[in-house]
Amino acid sequence: GIVAKLNAGGDAPMYACRAWVNFNGIDGVVIRGSGNISGVVRVSEGVSDVSFQTPMQDINYAVSLSYSGEIGASGYVSPAPTSPSTFRIIFSDPNDGSRRADKSFVAVAIFR
Repeated sequence: GIVAKLNAGGDAPMYACRAWVNFNGIDGVVIRGSGNISGVVRVSEGVSDVSFQTPMQDINYAVSLSYSGEIGASGYVSPAPTSPSTFRIIFSDPNDGSRRADKSFVAVAIFR
């Protein structure tokens, strides 16, 4: 079955990644690769909206986020997902948390 093909063991259930994207957010957005993502739009410096190609069934999905940045930088989904079709990511400047900052490497995985 699928579990054997994925080389998974144990009794814990498995949950597939429902969508993912890897992009450069500097000076616009350049998507390097994605699955079930229709687009990423830079709203303003350090703020991007991510849209699903096929929406989630509800807003109870989890977003896993990694990105390039200096110590002190933060990235988060804000507000918590309120739409099954899109969500917003915000990145702060490592030197001034009240400022936003674009990132050259952003990777996002969504699970539901």
